[in-house]
Amino acid sequence: MKEYAEAQAEMALLKAKNEALEAMAGTKQGSRASAGLADSNFGGSELYLLLQDSNQLAELREFARQEGAEKYLMFWQDVKDFSELSEAVDDLEVLHQTAEVIYSKYLGRGEGGLTAVPDRIREEVRSKCNDPQGSLGGMFFNAQSHVLEFLEAELYPQFKSAKNSKPRSRRKKQGSSR
Repeated sequence: MKEYAEAQAEMALLKAKNEALEAMAGTKQGSRASAGLADSNFGGSELYLLLQDSNQLAELREFARQEGAEKYLMFWQDVKDFSELSEAVDDLEVLHQTAEVIYSKYLGRGEGGLTAVPDRIREEVRSKCNDPQGSLGGMFFNAQSHVLEFLEAELYPQFKSAKNSKPRSRRKKQGSSR
């Protein structure tokens, strides 16, 4: 029964994302700050800027997968999508279902939980998920901030180091040879 409910929530998320994309395309509201973090102290960080570039994000995600930390990037992206969705969709039921899926997938107890997020923040999100009439604005902000701090302190330095230590292909100098 729980699997069915999660599948329904995933379907609702996809439907709501499609509706949000259509709404944004129709009103040309496409570029918004991601989950409010652009205004925070992360807005100008190298990592935050990398997260906005799909090519570099793909490289970081592959590295994170190899390091067993891909779920942190997936959480960041899902919360970013949720933030955009919550601005474009007025259906509180869909938004609460979507929030519940994100909570269960990343912040709930179990194997998939993000260890970088403190229990008090997990409980804060959990209580917002349990309040069907409550505001969803910024509900994942603190959790996303902790994940970004973790990525910036742990994963990103390793990524930069690995990227800098890759052997570069040698190019022949162009010009005249004597």
